[in-house]
Amino acid sequence: MEPRFTFITSYEIDYSRSGVLLSYLSKKDLVREVIKFNSWESLISFARQILKANKKTDYYVIMNPSQFLTPIVRFLTFKKIILDSGWPLTEKSKAKKISTKEKLQRAKSWTVDFTSMHLANLILLESKLQKEKTSKKFKISLRKLEVSLTGVDEVAFTQGVTSRKAIDKKFKVGFRGRYNIEAGLEILAEATRLCADSDITFLVISSNMPEHVKFGGNTILQNKPYASKGEIADMLSECDLLLGQLSDHPRLNVTIPHKAFEAAAMGKPYLTARAAGIQEFLLEGVEAEYFQAGDPVDLVQHIQELKLNHDYRAKLAKNVRNKFEEVALERVIGNAFLKIIKSKF
Repeated sequence: MEPRFTFITSYEIDYSRSGVLLSYLSKKDLVREVIKFNSWESLISFARQILKANKKTDYYVIMNPSQFLTPIVRFLTFKKIILDSGWPLTEKSKAKKISTKEKLQRAKSWTVDFTSMHLANLILLESKLQKEKTSKKFKISLRKLEVSLTGVDEVAFTQGVTSRKAIDKKFKVGFRGRYNIEAGLEILAEATRLCADSDITFLVISSNMPEHVKFGGNTILQNKPYASKGEIADMLSECDLLLGQLSDHPRLNVTIPHKAFEAAAMGKPYLTARAAGIQEFLLEGVEAEYFQAGDPVDLVQHIQELKLNHDYRAKLAKNVRNKFEEVALERVIGNAFLKIIKSKF
């Protein structure tokens, strides 16, 4: 008998790391339903939905980053709980100097992560290094932890992409992402200014870029919300080179950013900060190019070298797409997940 899954979330589905799993299992007709927690005022209604779903559910999947719902679901059911914790709350900020309020928030985040992980039957993480660190940090058996790649919306980033490259002859470098401490957008801004006299155009797609980040005149800044991932993918398709995270933030040692899967799905050469997490996914010099994290001068040097070496860019593009098809297609991630379920339970 095929297993039946009910997905639990407090966010929009598009935001969650678990979206690819939900999409694949839905196509296989293995998803009973998706239950969304809207507010504490609607807790009773949420609980009733869980109790009703119990009859036809074998596994509950807590979608990332809704870890705080795990104790509630555990209280309401004895069914197996699978927690997607690829974005642990305790990894959101790792600044050395923090306020008392931030210390309290960290303590709260640690409590939520610790409690949810110990109440779940299986925990999905982003990388092997994250698996090792999570086991030590939260005192959890490695047998309870598994790696599941994030993947990407394949319709938006492969089938729906319409390249407009023929219109623009300049070498274009693309970056997509929100402003946060991992992204390193100040580093990118400085790099654009260092390239002021070159024939390189930068495309920066964000939705929360602060005014203090000043890009060079060679930058097209799209700082607004977008209607769909397909719209973003269409703009990125114009680019000759896509950038990943640029900072030297410690979280990059355990995470594989969405940007990597997007570039891989589109078959675009990918340049990113050298970090252990992404290097688990993409082999340096074969499937991606790496620069010294946090160094705008080294970033510019690599961009200029890649601009001049078309054959190398073509090799990276071909190989990164091959890697995507090998390990990160929706069906590959979904089938790997089902094998994990079968082996564990």
